[in-house]
Amino acid sequence: GDFLMRMSFMATCAAACLLVAVPQLASAQTAAPVATAPDTSNDTGATPAKLALVHRMLDAMHFQTMMQQVMGQMTPGLVAGLRKSNPQLSDADADKMQKVMAITGEVMNDYMPKLVDSMAEVYAEVFTTDELTAMDNFYESAAGQSMLAKTPQVMAKIMPVMGEMMPNIMADTQKRVCAEIGCSNGDKAGGKS
Repeated sequence: GDFLMRMSFMATCAAACLLVAVPQLASAQTAAPVATAPDTSNDTGATPAKLALVHRMLDAMHFQTMMQQVMGQMTPGLVAGLRKSNPQLSDADADKMQKVMAITGEVMNDYMPKLVDSMAEVYAEVFTTDELTAMDNFYESAAGQSMLAKTPQVMAKIMPVMGEMMPNIMADTQKRVCAEIGCSNGDKAGGKS
């Protein structure tokens, strides 16, 4: 039970983190290489103008809708991947995992307004006005909208792979943690989880 809960929660969090990181793709695609970094000393802080640019980007991304779509679409692929790598999982266990992931998605949705506000503050503090404008322009472009429209498809294909890797990731993490800081008898790598 605890194992299934941890697996479901970790996989859901990993998917959510991937999606939250999507705006970084735009900054990578739109950043122009320059020989000398521009002076941004006067373009710091989450000013109202920069916050408006971030909200414009999140609106162009249809961020909340995309989060809901991805969270809803990822569950079947993820559970399928976990079952493939763990044939011992019963139908009841798979059903529990789906329920845990669905509940996690609902809670994430409840926290979405706070998440969006926090993201806006961070992006406005970290990125310059020019960078935020470039991201806005990218997401409002045909290429940006196409990338956003296809993101749920990409996530649906990634989730089975993540599901298959998750048991090995957890086992390898446990081994390395035990080697580094030691484990109690009940938590040793290879022991019962």
